[in-house]
Amino acid sequence: MMNKTYSALLALLLVWSTAAQLPFPGRLTFSLADNALSAQGFTCLHNEGYHNVNLRVYKMSNPAGLDVNGIKGLNNVATTALGYGAYMEVCRGIDAATQVNDVFNAISSVLYGNLLVKIVEFNSKTDDSRCSWTGYTQAENCAFIIGLLADVGNTGYFNPYVHSTTHIWNTYFGSNCNAAAVSNARNTYLSYESYLPNGEVNAV
Repeated sequence: MMNKTYSALLALLLVWSTAAQLPFPGRLTFSLADNALSAQGFTCLHNEGYHNVNLRVYKMSNPAGLDVNGIKGLNNVATTALGYGAYMEVCRGIDAATQVNDVFNAISSVLYGNLLVKIVEFNSKTDDSRCSWTGYTQAENCAFIIGLLADVGNTGYFNPYVHSTTHIWNTYFGSNCNAAAVSNARNTYLSYESYLPNGEVNAV
């Protein structure tokens, strides 16, 4: 039986996932901004019928960089029967190879396979000022993201999946930015999807 803390947390997650109207029952996508769940917490989610969680491992919020809570959670969930994945938020002002290398060094011991590459609108109130996509041309942004996706694929561990919106993509990269150009990168598979109406991204 779950204790009150885990019961309350699960209730919040259930409300959130219901409100998000996720089309894939049994999957949760969330960021551990404040707390990293313990193995016991993830086991509780599994026992309640959830099958997969996706955890943020690189963040745009100030200061941008590795999400230590998400990484801790990833290591915890890896010891349970619950399926798991990871996603990184891309920060435009930090060298692409540095971001990928940091993520690789932090999680390659517990994750092999799909890595969600999340491209979101910059929030001046909460995000690191370096992470804004403005101040660059569409061609520069396109080259940057294609390079980052290639770096992800070239790790030999991760397959990058892109998550963004049509508005963000066309605004900052241009409709002619062909992210499929990374198809020559090793172990790379690219998927372009749109957000749900409420802004939450589907787990794959």
